[in-house]
Amino acid sequence: LVVGIPVMLLTYGQTSASYFTKTALIFLACVSMLLLIFVPKICDIRKSTKIKAPTVRMLSSGSAPPLEMPEKCNFHIFMSHAWGTGQGTTHAITRKMQLFFPGLKVWLDVDELQDTSKLEESVSASAVFVLFYSAGYFQSRNCRREIYTAMKLKKPTILLYFGDESVLNKMKEECIEHCVCSDSPGSEQILKELFGGNVDSSDTESGPIQWLNEGSFSAAALNRIYCRVLAYLPNYQKSQKNYHILEKEGIIVPGELSAVSLHSPVTLLVSE
Repeated sequence: LVVGIPVMLLTYGQTSASYFTKTALIFLACVSMLLLIFVPKICDIRKSTKIKAPTVRMLSSGSAPPLEMPEKCNFHIFMSHAWGTGQGTTHAITRKMQLFFPGLKVWLDVDELQDTSKLEESVSASAVFVLFYSAGYFQSRNCRREIYTAMKLKKPTILLYFGDESVLNKMKEECIEHCVCSDSPGSEQILKELFGGNVDSSDTESGPIQWLNEGSFSAAALNRIYCRVLAYLPNYQKSQKNYHILEKEGIIVPGELSAVSLHSPVTLLVSE
C-alpha cells in the first residue's frame, strides 16, 4: 500500500500532471521504498537491544531453577492474606517474586479470585501454601477456610511476617482465640506447622520468614522464600542430588549482596 499509491499516482502523473507534480510523486515513491527497507531493520535492532530484567539463578550452574509443577496443581504458590491489613504488602511481595522468577505461577486474589465459594479448590490446586500474617488474619472467616484446607490437605506451608517477634506473639494469641470452630484442625496443629515444628522459636530453617522491604534485604528474604518453595517441588522432592545442590549451594537473587573483601582493618561500633 505504501509503495502502490505513489506508483499509481506516478503513472497518472505521466499523462496529465505537471513537471512539479511528477517530481513530487517520484520523491514520495523513493521515500516509501526507503521506509519499506529500513523500518523492519530498526524494529529488529530495538528487539535485540531490549533490556531484560535479571532473574533467579542457580549458583552451581548459572541456569534458572526448574519449576516443575506437581500433578493436579495449576499454581506453585497460593498467597493467603488478610484483605484489610495485609493486601498491600502481599501484593508487593508477589509482584517481586514474579518479576525475578518468570514462570512462577502464584494464586493471588486480585488476579485469580472469581468465586469465594471455590477458595478450597484453589488451595488444593496449589503446590505450596504461603501465609502472610498481619493483624486480624485469623479473625477472617475466609482466611481460616484457606489455612484449614491447607492443613487438611497437608500442603507445605510457609509463614511470612513483617515486623519483630511481637508480631508472631500476637499471631499465636489470635490463632488460639479464633481457631476453635468444629471444622478447625486446632490451633496447636496450625501453629506447629507454621513454625516448622517448634512453636517456641522462629529461628529454624523451616520456621517463619521475616519480610524486609528494602533493596538487598528484600532480596535476601526472597531467596529464603524461593528456596523453600523449590524444595517442595517435584524436581527436588524426587532427586536427592538436586535437593542437596539446592540446600548446599543455593540460588542467587538479583539485588543480593555478594561477598565483600576488606583491604584494611575495620572498627565496628555497636550500640545496645
